Amino acid sequence: MPYTSPWAPLDVPKCNILYYLFPPNTAPSNEPLWINATNASNSLSPAQMLSWTKRFAMGLDRLGVAQQEAVLVFSPNHLFVPMVYLAAAGSKRYFTGVNPIYTANEVAHQMKAIEAAVVLVHPSLLETGLAAAKQTNISLDRLFIFSDWECPTTQGVRDWRSIIASEKDAESWQWDSLEGEPAARTIAVVNFSSGTTGLPKGVCITHYNLVANTAQAIFNKFKGTEAET
Repeated sequence: MPYTSPWAPLDVPKCNILYYLFPPNTAPSNEPLWINATNASNSLSPAQMLSWTKRFAMGLDRLGVAQQEAVLVFSPNHLFVPMVYLAAAGSKRYFTGVNPIYTANEVAHQMKAIEAAVVLVHPSLLETGLAAAKQTNISLDRLFIFSDWECPTTQGVRDWRSIIASEKDAESWQWDSLEGEPAARTIAVVNFSSGTTGLPKGVCITHYNLVANTAQAIFNKFKGTEAET
């Protein structure tokens, strides 16, 4: 028999994930939110995150990355991973992350499956990333070293900061709100399965999916508990 929630259905906005997280006419906080676990002085506030997001999104524009093309990240987690996630999705490209323990062949499979337009590789994984890119014929000018500190050009691969816009230029960058049905049709992220039965497979997640999941999580954490008590 069907079971229904004890709470009324959520009113989930259909919009760009950036529009949902940074609503118009609302100034983002300057309080640190993303904090480096090993160095608390290294942090980003929502206002800083939005500025970096705009700078990187404009960099993708200048690089000629088309809408609904993939920005692939091969890196352990650090402060700027969520920035790339938001910039790729918010600019109507999409984000995909690769497990940092993958071999070159496994990384190459995901690069090929997703047809990666840009690849961001942590410096500790550069050799593996280069080997995978060679297998999939991704040129060095589409590979970038990706860390929360600036890195010198290595083996012909530049630091990701080499393509971003200035803070001043990025102030004018605006995202498409994707209000209505476009939010349900525009891919924001492609997550890959574990590959338990065969090679990992990409799963497309739209902006509406992300907003719905976020709204549900917020309700469960801050409102659902209150309703239960």
